[in-house]
Amino acid sequence: MLDINSGLAEARTLHPASDGWFAILQKSKKGDGKSSKSVKQSMHHMVSLEAVVRAVGTMPDTYVSQSSFICAKRRVATFKSVNCAFVDIDCYSDKPNSPKIVPDENFVDQLRANARAAGLPEPSYITFSGRGVYCKWVFDRPITANQLLRWQALQNVLTPLYTAFGVDASARDAARVLRVMGSKHAEAGSIVRVAVNTNAVHSFESLCRAAEQVDTAKLVWPSNHKVSGRAVEARINKTKKKGDLLGEFDQCTDGDLSVLANYEASREPAMLKFGTRDHLNWSRFCDIRALAEMRGGIHPGSRDVTLFWMATTLAHAGVVTAENIESEIGELVGAFSGAGFDPIGDRSMMSLVERL
Repeated sequence: MLDINSGLAEARTLHPASDGWFAILQKSKKGDGKSSKSVKQSMHHMVSLEAVVRAVGTMPDTYVSQSSFICAKRRVATFKSVNCAFVDIDCYSDKPNSPKIVPDENFVDQLRANARAAGLPEPSYITFSGRGVYCKWVFDRPITANQLLRWQALQNVLTPLYTAFGVDASARDAARVLRVMGSKHAEAGSIVRVAVNTNAVHSFESLCRAAEQVDTAKLVWPSNHKVSGRAVEARINKTKKKGDLLGEFDQCTDGDLSVLANYEASREPAMLKFGTRDHLNWSRFCDIRALAEMRGGIHPGSRDVTLFWMATTLAHAGVVTAENIESEIGELVGAFSGAGFDPIGDRSMMSLVERL
């Protein structure tokens, strides 16, 4: 692994290939005197990596994508490759799960010990990001699109592993940008720099195998990972603006669709392998959840069949079992519209219970 005492060296580590695109994002205060910031993003081809990073230098509040993309769009859908797994720890922020402490060498030691205690290797290097810390596990070679789902599963184990330290649960996707090494955190007034570097590189497969041994039942997702009803409503409205391709549906107002979004976030099985029955059925549940959002809710005439298919796909994915089906369905019904919906009490789900 290359020396990462500069933004250029880290960029070479993250993006060893000479093809593809990467993103640079810069934040700056608006000129209207308000506290909010404007965001400017630019996409660059890998052939210009060194020139762009040199130009960025120590500019304040500058970020770089952790992945490369097949075209000049920073989207998971355009993902090309990634050469590390990472967690973003906001240990000194206003978020609910933040421990409100300034990161120091002792804090870094705790992060390293936390990985070892879980049976995982220590991060290849840990970075002071200003008011938080980045932990990154560098691979011995970049992983490509056919391994993306497994990479995301790895992220889904690493993220809740650091809940107690103030991890940002939203910073785990392949389109994520993190601060450029050597740049300045404007509000903190500090430079993004390496805290510890082990110079270790890891086999992606060995990291996944280690993550598969973690007892995910004991992992707790951060409270700030919850999806608000307002966020779900915004997604629904965005879909409607694009045109209602599913027909005309009147939005239901007495079912809380954020229940489904939070259920999906908290129950997602760890280390799903592409093409397996678990992966296929979990994806089907996610599709049903998305369909409910696109239709503006789950109408009374569709409640029984929708819940039946949700519970069935969740059972095949290993989320719902004979032991927990009552509690799991009890959590899901909060998303359904209309009064008097009691699928356990009225025994309408008994055929599935008996099958389980």
